[in-house]
Amino acid sequence: MSPNKAFLSLHWQELQSTGIPELDEHHQEFVNKTNALMVAVSEGQKHKNLMDILLFTRKYAKTHFDREEEYMEQYQCPEAEKNKQEHQDFIERFDAIIDEFVKYGESEPLVVKVMNEMNEWYTTHISTIDAELAKYTPDLKTILLISA
Repeated sequence: MSPNKAFLSLHWQELQSTGIPELDEHHQEFVNKTNALMVAVSEGQKHKNLMDILLFTRKYAKTHFDREEEYMEQYQCPEAEKNKQEHQDFIERFDAIIDEFVKYGESEPLVVKVMNEMNEWYTTHISTIDAELAKYTPDLKTILLISA
C-alpha cells in the first residue's frame, strides 16, 4: 500500500486537554499508536502494526472509557451521556473490525477502515467531546478563566 495523503499524522495540542493528566496521557498514547500505524502503512509494513493497534484499541476502550466516564460524572460535564453513548458505539464498531480481522485476516480495505476509524475518533470525539471536560475540571477551569 502506498502512502495515502488523506492520512496525515495526528498532532496532540493542549487545546485538546481534558484537564486530567491521566486521560490526556491516554489520548496522547492513542495519537502515537494511530501515527505508528500510518507510518507502517506508508512504509508497506502494515502487518506489523495492525494487530498491535487492534489489541491496543480494545484495551484502551475497556480501561480508558470507564475512567473518562467516571470523571465526566464526577465533574458533572453536560457531555457525559453523549460521551458514554459514543464510547459504546465505538466499541461496537471496533468489535466488528476485530471480528472481520479474525474471520478474514488482514486486508488493505481493513487497514484503511481502521485508519479511518482512528482518525475519525480523534477529530470528532477526542478533540471535541473529551476536550469539553476541561471546562469542568477545577484546576483547568481556573486557568482558563484567568487567561480569558
